[in-house]
Amino acid sequence: MSDGSDTGDGLRVARSTRAAILDVAQTMFAEVGVGSAKFKPDRGKLRAFLRRSRMSQEPSLARLRYQSRRGMLELDVLLIPFIEAEYANLSEAELATYQQFLEEPDPDLYAWLMGYQACLHPDYQSLIGRIRARIPV
Repeated sequence: MSDGSDTGDGLRVARSTRAAILDVAQTMFAEVGVGSAKFKPDRGKLRAFLRRSRMSQEPSLARLRYQSRRGMLELDVLLIPFIEAEYANLSEAELATYQQFLEEPDPDLYAWLMGYQACLHPDYQSLIGRIRARIPV
């Protein structure tokens, strides 16, 4: 392509498009004063941003419900009702353990919850017991 240039990541961009993007970026940076002595971040906005980013790391019920949806219907039937019923009763440490528990492979989770295999992770054992206690016999 004769009117384009390689951006280094394999993409070819027309020179006019690249120039337009650079002009817009330079204008935006000039408006906020980036690169000049007058640029001073708003501490209030910075604190609010940090607070929001910290809150987004906390496990919400919606996030845990979504993560409880697995590749196996059998696990969905066990995990989703558990988190919906027990979310309010779990401590922060237990919620963190539940999130870590969900990172395990589905076959391991299923084997542990059905009692086919013993779970050697000590933090998971009480959680598995609580989930299994909800299984109707």
